[in-house]
Amino acid sequence: MAALDEVFEDLDGFAWIPGIAQILDGARTLHTAIHAGQVDADATQTALTTIAQPNGPDLVEVLSLLVQDLTNPQTNPALAGLPDEVAKDVQLLGETHVHQTADYTPREAPNEAAGLISEHTPTSSEGRCQAVTDAEREELRRKVAEANKRSENRPR
Repeated sequence: MAALDEVFEDLDGFAWIPGIAQILDGARTLHTAIHAGQVDADATQTALTTIAQPNGPDLVEVLSLLVQDLTNPQTNPALAGLPDEVAKDVQLLGETHVHQTADYTPREAPNEAAGLISEHTPTSSEGRCQAVTDAEREELRRKVAEANKRSENRPR
């Protein structure tokens, strides 16, 4: 069983929460389409930047802002019964998550992958891209290693 399939299986028990089933269904649909060869190069690069891009709205931001709404007593009436100090702490933790996700979650790799796809013109009507040269692959590895070092050195 693939790692993503295991995660889907683990999360199936939470589909009763409004919206979670749709998020999982969308992810499963994309996963299935990828493996069936139904996602062309253009859709691949667009999906990569939609899921995680460093300089704009993406699904990582959507999910982190949902955490903020879930932890804010003014937007989530389910928290109204919490003691004031606890409610403030819960809200602060949600806001902290948004800040940490925006500032500390490296999202350059999907964007760089989309850029590589964009740089290579499709060679067939199926949207398959030209192979990356060894030099390009080594340059990408170098960039990813540098990005990882920068993210490791960020204050937390």
